[in-house]
Amino acid sequence: MPWAGYLCALAVLEITFGRFFSPAHTVGHDYATAMPGLLDGYYWFLNNGISTPPWFTPAFCAGVPLFSDPQSLFYSPIQFFAFFADPLRASHLALLAYSSLGYLGMYLLCRQRLGLSTAASIFAALLWMLNGFVTHRMIIGHIGFLGISLIPLLTYLLLSTSTSKPTKALCITGAGILLASWVHSGLGTLLIAAALSVWGLICIAVIRGAPARAAYLNSVAAATLGLGLSASKLAATISTMSNLERTMYPLPGFASVGDLLLASFSTMMLPSSLAQPMAWPLVHNAKIYLDIHEWTLNITPIPFALILLAVLVSLIRKQSQPLARPAPSALSHTLLLLLILFISLAVQFYSPGWNAFLKTAPILKSISTPTRWMVLWLPIVCVGAAISLNYLCALTRRKAAWQAGSSLLLCVAVSLLVYTEPRPYYENQGYDPNPVIGAFEQASRPGFKPHLDRLGAYIDSAGNVISPLYRNNLFIEGVSQAFCANPIFGYFLEAYDPKDLAPGSLLKTLPSGHLNVKNPACYTFPTENHCRPGDHFLPQNIEAAQRFTNYQQWAFVRPVKQSVCDGLTLASVILSLGILLICGPLTVLKSARFCCPPQPPK
Repeated sequence: MPWAGYLCALAVLEITFGRFFSPAHTVGHDYATAMPGLLDGYYWFLNNGISTPPWFTPAFCAGVPLFSDPQSLFYSPIQFFAFFADPLRASHLALLAYSSLGYLGMYLLCRQRLGLSTAASIFAALLWMLNGFVTHRMIIGHIGFLGISLIPLLTYLLLSTSTSKPTKALCITGAGILLASWVHSGLGTLLIAAALSVWGLICIAVIRGAPARAAYLNSVAAATLGLGLSASKLAATISTMSNLERTMYPLPGFASVGDLLLASFSTMMLPSSLAQPMAWPLVHNAKIYLDIHEWTLNITPIPFALILLAVLVSLIRKQSQPLARPAPSALSHTLLLLLILFISLAVQFYSPGWNAFLKTAPILKSISTPTRWMVLWLPIVCVGAAISLNYLCALTRRKAAWQAGSSLLLCVAVSLLVYTEPRPYYENQGYDPNPVIGAFEQASRPGFKPHLDRLGAYIDSAGNVISPLYRNNLFIEGVSQAFCANPIFGYFLEAYDPKDLAPGSLLKTLPSGHLNVKNPACYTFPTENHCRPGDHFLPQNIEAAQRFTNYQQWAFVRPVKQSVCDGLTLASVILSLGILLICGPLTVLKSARFCCPPQPPK
C-alpha cells in the first residue's frame, strides 16, 4: 500500500507539474536567475571539481561572492544533477527526488513514530508530497526552497529511540546532513521557519507519548554535526552579509488579527490565484508587490475539514466522559506547539512598534516577504489531518475497512483538486531556457574551457541601460553582466555600486588606476585583503584577475576564523562519511527496518 500510494502521488505530481519543465515553451521568471546560476556552478566544476568551493564568480556584476551567498547551492543535490543534466532538467529531477523523500519522510514519521495506521500515513504522505508551496515555488524558479520537503524525514530521524549504537549514529548523522543541506541549498531566511516546523512535529510526537529526552538529545547531536558541516559556508556568509546588509525593505504585514487569520488560512486552503486577490489588499507596509506565486501554500481544504470534524467529535464524546489528566510533558509540549504556530503569525503582524522591533532582529530584519513563514504550518497540518483520520476511523466498528476506504477517497479528492487547480499565471511566464540549455550542451563537449573577457550590459536604441528578464544570460557569450540580477544586492541592486566600470575588456586598466573587474574578496574579507567592498583588482594583481576570469583558483587572504571553520567542515565531512560507511552496512545487516519498529497506535 505505501508503494502504491507513492507511485500514484508521483504520477499526479509529474502529470500536473512536469509540463512546466519543458524547453518547448517559456518557464518561470525566477529561472532567469536560477538557471544561469546552475550553469555558472557547472563551469566551476569543469575546471576545479567539487573539492574546492567556488568562493567567487566573474559571471555577474563584474565579480561577486558565490560560496558565501546565502542563496548559492554549489554543494546541493540540484547542483549535482546540473553536473550531468542541463539546469532545467536538473530542476525537474530535483523536484521529483525531493518530493519522493518528502513522501517517504512523512509516511515513516506517521507510521513508525506516531503509531498511525498505514492508511492514515499514506494520506499524510500524499498530502505533503503534493503541497502547493514546494511545487509552485519550483515551477516559478525558487529552487532554494526545495529543502522544505525534508522536514518530515528530518523529524523522523530525530525521533529515533533505537538502542543500537550503529543505528542511532546513522540516524543522527543523517539528520545532521539534512540540516547542513538546508544551509548549502539556499534555504536562507526560511531556515528558522523550517527548524520551528520540525520542533512542532517533535511536540506532536511527545504529546502522543514519544520520549522527549531522546528527541532533544538527538536534536542537539544532529545540530552540532549540521553546524560543523556548514561552518565554512556560514562563517563566509555572515562575513559577506555584514558588509552588504540587506535591510532596505520594510516588513509587510497585516494590521488586524482578523486580516491575518483570513489571509493565512486562505493561502493554505485555496489556489494561489484565488488567495492572492483576497489577501494582498489586506497587506500593510509593503514596498514590493507580492504576486500570485508568493501565496502558494495550498494543501486544499480537506485536511482542515478533517481536523475540525475530529475536534468536534472529540468534544461531543468527552461531554459524557471524565477528562483524563494529561501528562506534564504532554501539556508543556501542547503549549509549546501553540507557541510555535503563533510565532509564524506574529512575524506577519504589522504595527509600527512591532515592525520596528522586528527590523532589529537578526535574519528577520533582512526578509521582505514574511508571509512565507506560513510554510511552518504545512507539515503540522498534514500530520494533524492524519491523526484526525486515524481517530475518526478508530471509532467505527470496521476500523480497517473504514481507514482504507476513507484514505483512498481522500487521496483521490486531494489529487483531483491539485490536478484541476487553474494555473494561467504559471503557464504564461516569460523566461526562455534554451540559451542556457544550449550553453550547457556546448560546455559538455570535450575541450571546453569557461572564460570571460569582457564587461557589458543590455542597452536600448537610445543607449540607456536596460534590465531584461534574461540579462544574467550574458556570461554565456563571455561577457560579465555589469547590472546583474542578484538578491544579495537587493532586488533593484540598491546595495550595488557600478561606478568605475566601463564596457569592454575586464582586464584593461581604467583611468581611475584599477582594472575593469571587481575583486570579490573585498565583499567577503575586506580587512584581510586591505580593501573595501566593491573595490577592483589593481594592475599589479592582473595574474589573479586572469585566473579569476578563467574560473580558476586564485590567492586571497582569509581570516583565521574562516580557516578554522573550513577545517571544521572538512573534519565533519570525514566524520560523516566514516559513520555512513561503517554504521550503514551494520544497520542493514541487523534489520531490514530503519531505526526502530512502529509504535502501537494510541
